Amino acid sequence: MMVCAFWSIVLILDWFAAHDKLRLWLWQFMVVAMLLYVGHAVFFNHYTTIVPFTNTLYCACNLLVFPLYHVYIKGLSVPHYLDNRRQLWHDRCILFLPALVISFIVGILYLMMSSAERSDFIETYLYHNEFSGLHGTTFLQAVVHQIAKLCFAIQVIIIFILGFRNLRQYKRFIDNTYADTENKRLEKVQIILILFIVGVFLAFVSNIIGRWRFMDNALLLAIPSLFFSILLFMIGYIGSRTMFSISNVNDKEFTPTSPNMSGNDNEQTVSSFTVSLEQLMNKQQLYLRHDLKISDVALLLGSNRTYIQRSIMELSGESFTKYINRKRIEHAIELQKNHPEYNIETIATQSGYTHLGTFYRNYKIVTGKTPRKANIL
Repeated sequence: MMVCAFWSIVLILDWFAAHDKLRLWLWQFMVVAMLLYVGHAVFFNHYTTIVPFTNTLYCACNLLVFPLYHVYIKGLSVPHYLDNRRQLWHDRCILFLPALVISFIVGILYLMMSSAERSDFIETYLYHNEFSGLHGTTFLQAVVHQIAKLCFAIQVIIIFILGFRNLRQYKRFIDNTYADTENKRLEKVQIILILFIVGVFLAFVSNIIGRWRFMDNALLLAIPSLFFSILLFMIGYIGSRTMFSISNVNDKEFTPTSPNMSGNDNEQTVSSFTVSLEQLMNKQQLYLRHDLKISDVALLLGSNRTYIQRSIMELSGESFTKYINRKRIEHAIELQKNHPEYNIETIATQSGYTHLGTFYRNYKIVTGKTPRKANIL
């Protein structure tokens, strides 16, 4: 709860400073998660007089957390998603409706119960996970809670599949657009999504087992508490440090056409483009430009990004990023041979890299060795 409260403050201050829509959605996620853990705090501290209110809030937040994180991931990876009001409204209706409907029913049922029935339901179902002795409104309330658990499980599966697909498509687009993908990929967000799924699975299992089993064992309760605290802190930290998303991509990178189309695309085959591409790369050494994009290559060839992608795939079976990095490493190897006096930093810079770590990583991928070991040999 305190971790989420901390990031709620940090993210809303970031939003006031930059008006970043992604920060705003991540802030909403943190606020809802904080309210979710308020419900846990009330439950585990036996504040039974306010449980009807906090439990209603808990049912809503439990079914809102994942949809909010899904919108955040979609905003990171899908072009113009957060600016598309119709799509946002459509997703809100589908994703948020279960939370609103179930929490509304739970709240109404609590209002319909007498004080004795509320106490009976809280003690029998919430604290002991039992149906025996429940009848009428209290039994119906227990059924609604079970339906909420089922909705949560279905929600997790669907959102995980959609989120993973969006991140994979984003990665493919970035790899086929930029020569340098440093700080442009979203691997950390993808890792967080996986960890989040693991955490939610554990939470779902805990819900099936029953929160009441954690009541009298502080050490047992500390295990999921520590896990989720670390996970939520990582989500907030990575979100606050993520400076590049699909919204930072120039609109022209999404279009397959080029301003200098001359009809050559209809006459030349992909194979002939492959020859032209290699000649251009070797003659002008475009791969040494650290800010190179596939649209730049398409413009110089009077083609479009689709043909360039196909040409690279036919030539090497690689993405644009891998193709450019292989050319750079080949250039780096030649520099090592011809200029043994150069240090690694100079080799990396003259090979088109602005980050030494990226150079090391790609050198190892292409050659199977580190630059220093290769240089010694």
